[in-house]
Amino acid sequence: LANVYRRYCRILIDADRLREEFKASVPALEAIRLDPHKRQTLFRAGGLHAKTVEAETGVRVYHEDDAHVGMFAPNKQRLEEAKTNEPTFAFGQMISAEVVELQERGAMLLLAGIGRPVFVPNSQLHALPIRHSSASGLQVGQKTTVQWLGRDADTGQIRLSRKTVTSVDLPTRSRK
Repeated sequence: LANVYRRYCRILIDADRLREEFKASVPALEAIRLDPHKRQTLFRAGGLHAKTVEAETGVRVYHEDDAHVGMFAPNKQRLEEAKTNEPTFAFGQMISAEVVELQERGAMLLLAGIGRPVFVPNSQLHALPIRHSSASGLQVGQKTTVQWLGRDADTGQIRLSRKTVTSVDLPTRSRK
């Protein structure tokens, strides 16, 4: 009986020490906070993007509540692979973009690392007021520089401006 008691005490002492690191093969479970525009993109069209993430990485993505998304992965490495995001830009950062389409109200620009084109209205294409995007001097296929202004708080749409780039080219008036 004393031998059993010693073993029991040893087990209790070992149980007090938590594992510092799990094995690489242990499944990983994590809940992350996701912005509304990203959550909408992930689960629209019957969860197409969530199913794609699961097919490519083996990580199951599911709703936890309105602000969080749960992720279940076969191991920690796969979880980190699935969490890789679109590139993050700092507010005011100048980034390169390619003109995909010119419309009457603005232009569609394709940013590096973001798969879908972003609409930039005429008011943000040139420092001077213009009525058509072709008046800004842009052409389809042309590379240009735009300023990252973050995302709209209500809709989550990306905001870009080309005003600062074009304001450098404006002729200055001399007062006499």
